[in-house]
Amino acid sequence: MTLFEQTIQAFENQDYDLAERIHHEEFMFVREYSMSSREEHLANIQEWFADSTWHKRVECVHEDDFVLVMRASEIDDSGRPFV
Repeated sequence: MTLFEQTIQAFENQDYDLAERIHHEEFMFVREYSMSSREEHLANIQEWFADSTWHKRVECVHEDDFVLVMRASEIDDSGRPFV
């Protein structure tokens, strides 16, 4: 199973232990103009589990042995969709 598939599975099952296991100890989350440590990102994931449909909107852009790049459509504060 790919890392992307495991990520989706963790969200579908709200499996925090799986989410934690698939994040390398040196993991960094990079998003547009910000970065988070593994611990910060896992804390965010735990909050997202409660009411997230993110895993239904996300697609894998690239995956290799070191990188997983995903893209998800979102809705901004004015109701406009963006990627």
